[in-house]
Amino acid sequence: MLTDQATGWREREPELELAVQIQLSNIAELRPRPRMTFPRGRFDLVFVDGSWLALSCSFQEDMQAMVTAFQGR
Repeated sequence: MLTDQATGWREREPELELAVQIQLSNIAELRPRPRMTFPRGRFDLVFVDGSWLALSCSFQEDMQAMVTAFQGR
Protein backbone atom coordinates (compact mmCIF):
# COMPACT_ATOMS: atom_id res chain seq x y z
CA MET A 1 0.00 0.00 0.00
CA LEU A 2 1.34 3.41 -0.95
CA THR A 3 0.82 6.78 0.66
CA ASP A 4 1.24 10.20 -0.90
CA GLN A 5 3.54 12.44 1.14
CA ALA A 6 2.83 15.50 -1.05
CA THR A 7 0.75 17.71 1.18
CA GLY A 8 -0.44 21.26 0.96
CA TRP A 9 -2.84 23.23 -1.14
CA ARG A 10 -0.76 23.41 -4.33
CA GLU A 11 -1.15 20.94 -7.18
CA ARG A 12 2.04 18.95 -7.55
CA GLU A 13 3.32 15.54 -8.47
CA PRO A 14 2.59 12.75 -5.96
CA GLU A 15 5.40 11.78 -3.59
CA LEU A 16 4.56 8.10 -3.18
CA GLU A 17 6.09 6.08 -0.38
CA LEU A 18 5.51 2.50 0.79
CA ALA A 19 3.23 2.66 3.83
CA VAL A 20 2.64 -1.04 4.50
CA GLN A 21 2.77 -4.41 2.72
CA ILE A 22 -0.30 -6.64 2.90
CA GLN A 23 -0.63 -10.08 1.34
CA LEU A 24 -3.60 -10.31 -1.01
CA SER A 25 -4.74 -13.45 0.82
CA ASN A 26 -5.41 -11.24 3.89
CA ILE A 27 -7.79 -8.95 1.98
CA ALA A 28 -11.42 -10.03 1.72
CA GLU A 29 -12.67 -7.16 -0.46
CA LEU A 30 -12.36 -3.55 -1.53
CA ARG A 31 -15.73 -1.93 -0.94
CA PRO A 32 -16.37 1.33 -2.83
CA ARG A 33 -17.80 4.20 -0.76
CA PRO A 34 -17.98 7.15 -3.16
CA ARG A 35 -18.97 10.54 -1.80
CA MET A 36 -21.21 12.81 -3.77
CA THR A 37 -19.94 16.10 -2.31
CA PHE A 38 -16.28 15.65 -3.26
CA PRO A 39 -14.65 14.10 -6.33
CA ARG A 40 -12.52 11.87 -4.10
CA GLY A 41 -12.86 8.12 -4.24
CA ARG A 42 -13.26 6.60 -0.79
CA PHE A 43 -13.19 2.85 -0.36
CA ASP A 44 -12.94 0.37 2.50
CA LEU A 45 -10.18 -2.22 2.55
CA VAL A 46 -11.80 -5.18 4.33
CA PHE A 47 -9.61 -7.90 5.84
CA VAL A 48 -10.50 -11.58 6.22
CA ASP A 49 -10.83 -11.16 10.01
CA GLY A 50 -13.57 -8.53 9.51
CA SER A 51 -11.47 -5.49 10.35
CA TRP A 52 -11.23 -2.70 7.78
CA LEU A 53 -9.55 0.57 6.83
CA ALA A 54 -11.15 3.56 5.12
CA LEU A 55 -8.88 4.77 2.30
CA SER A 56 -9.22 7.31 -0.47
CA CYS A 57 -7.89 8.21 -3.87
CA SER A 58 -7.75 11.75 -5.20
CA PHE A 59 -10.42 10.96 -7.78
CA GLN A 60 -13.37 8.57 -7.91
CA GLU A 61 -12.17 7.16 -11.24
CA ASP A 62 -8.92 6.01 -9.59
CA MET A 63 -10.83 4.34 -6.76
CA GLN A 64 -13.14 2.56 -9.21
CA ALA A 65 -10.11 1.33 -11.19
CA MET A 66 -8.52 -0.10 -8.01
CA VAL A 67 -11.73 -1.87 -6.98
CA THR A 68 -12.19 -3.29 -10.48
CA ALA A 69 -8.57 -4.50 -10.64
CA PHE A 70 -8.90 -6.16 -7.22
CA GLN A 71 -12.12 -7.92 -8.21
CA GLY A 72 -10.44 -9.28 -11.34
CA ARG A 73 -7.42 -10.70 -9.50
